[in-house]
Amino acid sequence: MKYPRRSPYLVFSRVARDEYRVKNYLHSETYRTDHMTATFLRQLNGKRNPYDLLPECSEGYVRQLIKDLEKCNLLAPAKKEPMSIGKGCWLFPLIYCYPGKAQRRLAKIWNCILMLMFVPLLMQGIFIRNGMMHLLHVQSKGEIYAGMLIGVGVGMLLHELSHTCATLAYGGHLFEIGVGIRFLMPLGYVLLDDSRIKSKLRRIQINAAGIEMNLLLYGVFMCLIPTGFISPFVMYLAAVENLVLALLNLLPLDLFDGIRILSVILGKEDILEHAKTLIKRRKHYRRNPGRTVAVTASYALLGFQIVLPLMMAYELFCLVKLILV
Repeated sequence: MKYPRRSPYLVFSRVARDEYRVKNYLHSETYRTDHMTATFLRQLNGKRNPYDLLPECSEGYVRQLIKDLEKCNLLAPAKKEPMSIGKGCWLFPLIYCYPGKAQRRLAKIWNCILMLMFVPLLMQGIFIRNGMMHLLHVQSKGEIYAGMLIGVGVGMLLHELSHTCATLAYGGHLFEIGVGIRFLMPLGYVLLDDSRIKSKLRRIQINAAGIEMNLLLYGVFMCLIPTGFISPFVMYLAAVENLVLALLNLLPLDLFDGIRILSVILGKEDILEHAKTLIKRRKHYRRNPGRTVAVTASYALLGFQIVLPLMMAYELFCLVKLILV
């Protein structure tokens, strides 16, 4: 039997001895509640009978409390539904996340290993590539498909997992893991909240963790080539795919890591929206040289967004050509 479960998008903050602030990250709604209700809500995990959680209260009171929590969007929906976040972009949630202390400890270990190892493995991969290019020969079309699937599949999975671990390691919140599609480009995503993390360097590392993982995987796949355990060309193609993923995510494009890193560096919540605002107010900045430069940079940043549809068109062309040729 399924019991009510709290929404995965909630953040609890204690504001007084018997008062909590509960924020719904997805709906941007905030509620104040007493200690008993907050404790009851936290214990709703879908497995425990809610009437057993408040034995001192009547069934009618508990039933009404559950209805009130549901009206306020504080309970998880009965089924996962896709979300639209713009034209041609849909997100499909796969897992609702409720990380505990054990998961946060593992995340700290993961993030520490990632930061220590991605540069040495990247350098080792570059060294191996320079010495083994003459040994790499494609044997069949199947090797091309295998290399692409392994590289993109493993790269995207561990890319998002690294963002997750970095956020949890620094005390952020993880709400949801899923997949999505933007026009014809598949993507993976994690819904995170790092607003409580004040350190700019930590927030930069959170957004760069996926790129670090792709660079680390480049080195790992290149290091597997001399072993002969799997086809050298498959491992080489998987390594190249991860290098491409890292470089793409460095670009300042919407929904890519590069634009988030740039936003953190410049201290803006959304650098693209800030750029649009500057352009709208450009007439007021004509006599301000500093603002004029900012407006020019805003035009360049927004103009650069055309790279994304061009990349998607090129990827589609290459995929069709690979299948037909």
